[in-house]
Amino acid sequence: MRLAAILAMAAGAAILTGCGPVVSVQPLYTEQDLVYDLPLEGTWAAQDDGEIWQVQRSGDGYRFESSADKFIVHLLHVNGLRFLDITSPAESALAVSGHVFAKVWMEDGALRISLMNDTWVEKIVQQGLGPQSVTNSEREVVLTAPTNELQRFVWLYAADPEAFETDAGEWRRVP
Repeated sequence: MRLAAILAMAAGAAILTGCGPVVSVQPLYTEQDLVYDLPLEGTWAAQDDGEIWQVQRSGDGYRFESSADKFIVHLLHVNGLRFLDITSPAESALAVSGHVFAKVWMEDGALRISLMNDTWVEKIVQQGLGPQSVTNSEREVVLTAPTNELQRFVWLYAADPEAFETDAGEWRRVP
């Protein structure tokens, strides 16, 4: 499934109903964790479908926007790796934005984004090795742990080849 569709399913109130990838009710970052050391700003084309994304610095993060979707993204650095905390902008006072986590890196001029593997997280949670969470009747996991516990979990398993999706989305800069 293309990255934009996965992220769109994870956005807003639909997150808390269990649709899409594993989400968290708390962010992965604190203000001290944020970095701006990847050249994210600019125009990018998704390699799987050619969708064009505009990325602009916004507040303490970035705004990723295409003709169909908008996301607020925070970039953080831990133990030599970069991660994204992705949320949808709240459009009303009742909106609840969940957080989706991904690894991010530059490779051969392409921006690569790999979402956390929901099947793997489900397995880890069932084994009692995951962070505080709830599982709905469809066995979809919503992480409820505080930020510091989420950070320990993600960083503990960051090098595990199963923890993040193997088919990373690829975006190329548009001149």
